[in-house]
Amino acid sequence: MSPSSTKDRLLAIGIHRAPPGMSKEEFLGKMKALAAAVVALPVVQKNVLKYRIISANSSFDEHMKEFGMPASTPQHIALLVAESETPEQMLEISKDPELHSLVTAAEEMTPERGASIFSAHVVEKLNKPGRDHKDNLRVVGLFKVPQHLTPAQHAEKFEALVDSIVAHPTIQKNMLGYTMWLPNDTMNTSIQTMRIPAPERTCVLILEAENWERAVEIAKDADVAELVAGGHQDFGFLAESSSFSADFITMFDKE
Repeated sequence: MSPSSTKDRLLAIGIHRAPPGMSKEEFLGKMKALAAAVVALPVVQKNVLKYRIISANSSFDEHMKEFGMPASTPQHIALLVAESETPEQMLEISKDPELHSLVTAAEEMTPERGASIFSAHVVEKLNKPGRDHKDNLRVVGLFKVPQHLTPAQHAEKFEALVDSIVAHPTIQKNMLGYTMWLPNDTMNTSIQTMRIPAPERTCVLILEAENWERAVEIAKDADVAELVAGGHQDFGFLAESSSFSADFITMFDKE
């Protein structure tokens, strides 16, 4: 696979944060219940290839600090991620009356909860054999698009930064996968008809390594840290962004 190849598949991503005082266990239970209700819908069964929950954990936070990157916030974070083969399939889902009724009734979707839902396309930057093994370490980064950049400017600059990081020998040696989820406007009109807040443009990075030792070697590499530090000025990595190790929970999979 070319290091800059783009999949045709489209993602619908929901970023959810636990309210103050709610335990991780209770929050994750609510996310699983919401996801189960979504994947049971006929329109989802018809059009979705895969539906996953990405649940943040804090086990890699100390190494995020070595990068100078924002570690996971005190609020627990979970992403609900649906993957379809075409934009048309995702649009059919987003316009479904049953889905709208479910979203309207779900307390997790209320504006007070700060849920953000948006569509994104996938750009694979590194894809080695051994990816997607259940025991692999996965690190997720959420980066809001700065106000001073247009979406096109941000995508170009952000991808250039990622390319420079992926090309580094330490990354090539230790990383199995490096994937970008870049936001797009495919679902914006449908989202506006629901009561959830307008989507915040957020880029998502998914890094995958075989084990902790591989990831720690990357985190302690001074040259890699310097490359990442270069993103602070252009992208405001420390402003309302977060990075964390995560558990991937598959709720539905046709593949």
